[in-house]
Amino acid sequence: MPSFNKQTRISPRKMVLLALMITLSMGLHAAESMMPLLFPMPGIKLGLANIVTVICLFIFYPRDVFIIVTLRVILVGFVAGSFLTPGFWISGSGAILSFLAMAAACRFPKYSAVGISLVGAVAHNIGQLAMVSVLMGNQAVFYYLPWLLVWAVPMGLLTGFSAKAAIKALRKTGLDGTMGMY
Repeated sequence: MPSFNKQTRISPRKMVLLALMITLSMGLHAAESMMPLLFPMPGIKLGLANIVTVICLFIFYPRDVFIIVTLRVILVGFVAGSFLTPGFWISGSGAILSFLAMAAACRFPKYSAVGISLVGAVAHNIGQLAMVSVLMGNQAVFYYLPWLLVWAVPMGLLTGFSAKAAIKALRKTGLDGTMGMY
């Protein structure tokens, strides 16, 4: 069991839950990637893996959620054969910026899972376009941002309401809030 001192020891229960959340987010990502293109423009996706991120922000500490998000991006990169490709960096930048924005939104008690998901959807698009801009050496890609944001709202609502329903179900099991500070 990895531990550096008594403060960073991870209980077996928590380690299993973290592994399950990574696996669930990878499974949702894989399911979404197998869906036919549902939207008229490139870059628009449902963001199903984000449901797990939102749920985890209500269960675990932010540093634990960061590990879940980072490992999901890396492991999906390995499994999909896209590790260290431009798509990997674009996906990773969106996921990390989305996580940071959602973790910051969690500090405000008035944000629900739906609000946090909306913040994440917008941040994900901004993070991805920022990385595309860096990779291409051109800021013109930001002209695409308004179109992405139009779609970010319904996608953020969809994932947010899904996460909200899952969190409600988790509260009945007693799992909600047992591993983190929220």
